Amino acid sequence: MTRPALFVALVLTATSCVYFNAMYDAERDYDRAIDQSREGREAEARVRYDSVIAITGRIIRDHPESEHAAPAAILKARAEIARQRWQAAAASAETVPALTPDSALIGIAAGLEGIARRVNAEGTELVAAERLLTRALESGPSSEDSAQFLFHRGLARLDLGDATAAAQDLEAVSAQERLSENVQLDLARALAEVGQYDRSTQLTEDLIAGSRFANFGQGMDSHLDSLVRWAPEPLAAALARQLADSDLPAPKLALLHYYRGRAREMIGDPAGALAEYDLARGEANRGRYAAEASYRWAALHIHEADRPAGIVETRQALAAARSGIPEPEVASRVARLTAAAEEFTRLVDAYETRGGTAAEAALRAAEIAGAELGARHVARGLYLQYLALAPDSPWRAKAIAGAMLYADSPAGDWADDRGADTDRRLEQQLAGLPTDDPYRVSIQDLPRSARIDSAYVSAERELRRRLVEIRMLYDTTAVLVQPEDTAGVGDQDDGEPQGEAGDRQVEF
Repeated sequence: MTRPALFVALVLTATSCVYFNAMYDAERDYDRAIDQSREGREAEARVRYDSVIAITGRIIRDHPESEHAAPAAILKARAEIARQRWQAAAASAETVPALTPDSALIGIAAGLEGIARRVNAEGTELVAAERLLTRALESGPSSEDSAQFLFHRGLARLDLGDATAAAQDLEAVSAQERLSENVQLDLARALAEVGQYDRSTQLTEDLIAGSRFANFGQGMDSHLDSLVRWAPEPLAAALARQLADSDLPAPKLALLHYYRGRAREMIGDPAGALAEYDLARGEANRGRYAAEASYRWAALHIHEADRPAGIVETRQALAAARSGIPEPEVASRVARLTAAAEEFTRLVDAYETRGGTAAEAALRAAEIAGAELGARHVARGLYLQYLALAPDSPWRAKAIAGAMLYADSPAGDWADDRGADTDRRLEQQLAGLPTDDPYRVSIQDLPRSARIDSAYVSAERELRRRLVEIRMLYDTTAVLVQPEDTAGVGDQDDGEPQGEAGDRQVEF
């Protein structure tokens, strides 16, 4: 061999080694990124993926005729998909046919392009993505790539409205082994979307069983929320199987009991749900599930209560919910429920200790029980109690209507509720009221006038004033004032509280 020919051969060999080493580094970084992502180390994984993109980009740019160029383009597309750079991934995959005649590599590239183009695609773009994925599957890819292509083709077909074909693809994916946790979760969610609830629940149970502490994050919580609504019975059964393990750590027990409580509540088993929430509260200590289980226990306990004490006794659970770490939306619901329950408790205390002299406290408590707390049985009973305490009240039509509204929710034995007989009596009482009674006019949609409307507003104003008077019977700091929402109606008042400095306006 001549010296120039030898020199060229050495240069080509050295260049080939350079790109071989670069490709080796890129593949190693890609594998490490996958491991880091599965371990939840997303920030580190992103750095690795970016390294892969940079290395493979140089190989394609500087030596497109190299045997490593097409594999580099494929690896670059994979890393860009992992980084959710969809357009860049599609462009990288699209270059592969120009870099190699290898049909296997071209098939893989078609699948990766199909994945990248499926995201956010619509109409003809979605059809094109589905065809690319089909072409990739027909090229005989590895089992890992086949699972990925089937999964995304299933999602594409689901978006195209072909639920049957989508379910077939997703079922085929679920039959494969060694799926990553992220893929399993995505697959479980997709199967739930096409109505394959049993298979979705099975995959979900496998994920839960495989995690010692079940600390999956928001994705799993969102999926379990969906299964609670769509498949509560299979989910409750799956969680019961997991609870059969006697050696589970507290965080996992809290999750299992919390979501089993949610499922049993959805099924219509309030007693079972309350028991599960109680267990979740005990296991979670002060964590998120303790807060949310305490809130749901209180809300359900209130809903099922058949006497006022059933609402009052939720105060400890609501305090636990506030002191825990609930999600912001749950924290807002806890605050609203707590405020309503506290107001209800004050009103109940007033009418129970003062009887007929504080009858209107029972009327307002009934309104809060029904409209704000969802305690229909208690609301029914309090309306009936009010009618017994104040049969000639100017607000009796209001109480009659309230009691009749909850006719399907009988009060407990603390109130005189005889079901249909009581409802007939209430109807007779309503019919016996004057036709210009403002509440009767409103309830029965009778002919109204400005005078009747004014009488309605005045009656509501006087009820508010009466409630403050009741509070003043035992709270000397309460000040009787014109309620803000009725200022300007009837007697004029500047709305300023009267009395010594430091007095405070009080309303129920």
